[in-house]
Amino acid sequence: MATNGYGVEEWLFNFSWLQPGPRGSAGKFRYGFLQPINKYRKKYLGQSFDVFLYTVTPHGGRMAVGVIRHLYVPLDDELAVAQRYMRKRGWLSEMRRDLSEIGASFSNLGTYPTDIMNIRFKQADVEFFEPRLLPGNHVTSRSHRYQPLDWTGPALLADANGSASSSRVLPKRDGKRRSEQDRIRAAIEGTVYSPQHVKLQNALFDHLSERFGRKAVSYEQEYIDLQLRRGQTLTLFEIKIAPKAKSCIRQAIGQLLEYDLYPDRTRNSQLVVVGEWLTTPADEVYLGHLRKKFGIPISYRRWNWEESKLEGDL
Repeated sequence: MATNGYGVEEWLFNFSWLQPGPRGSAGKFRYGFLQPINKYRKKYLGQSFDVFLYTVTPHGGRMAVGVIRHLYVPLDDELAVAQRYMRKRGWLSEMRRDLSEIGASFSNLGTYPTDIMNIRFKQADVEFFEPRLLPGNHVTSRSHRYQPLDWTGPALLADANGSASSSRVLPKRDGKRRSEQDRIRAAIEGTVYSPQHVKLQNALFDHLSERFGRKAVSYEQEYIDLQLRRGQTLTLFEIKIAPKAKSCIRQAIGQLLEYDLYPDRTRNSQLVVVGEWLTTPADEVYLGHLRKKFGIPISYRRWNWEESKLEGDL
């Protein structure tokens, strides 16, 4: 990071870059990079384990991010094959374009496989948490640098509502005004489309056009990501790149309602939120509540990068 102005972890959760694993393995994998693994790679070669991810807040606290389960540290031969696959698909060139746009150096990007990958995992084995501060005595408070920490304490898992059960929520303020210096908060959706958003939008456009015909699909009209017209039925698709289905729904619902109803429209469209993650049972209960109590024809559909299709009926 200090030398080149970026970390290869920037692309860690780009699940449009899934690829086959070694012969005999089932499904597709994301080959990525974690600097703590890189420092002690020889120790972890050929091993599988769960990795807990956290970040450091502006005030020095530790905040839970998520878990990658069954993460594997591949041997050199496997990484060389994965690098060739990335180069053939143009993903290395895409990384260089991303870096060029921000003026970062990419002179040594991808010279060796271990420059850009040292782990592999499946998307289904990734779980993100709602933002939660960790206790001050948590093992992650022992280090201020990128390094792996062995942890034999209780696992931090998400409950059915998606909140981290072993973590601590932001402290109660007991009626006191917040300091204007406080900066700990959940991420806010940006105003500029991310490259991942456009990738998913294009993939979904191709999928719907192939399934229903090109004339049935409209691309980004009236600020709507995609529209599908079948007879008298109009379906509006709003794509969100967020780490949980719940977050995708939260970010999209206001936009979908505005597109369908503002200021006095009565289109009665089917409203579909599209994201990269599976819903929890609580998410499905919430969506059912919106449909039943408020009559909002909204649903969530996951885009499956592994099979390049939208899951669920339309």
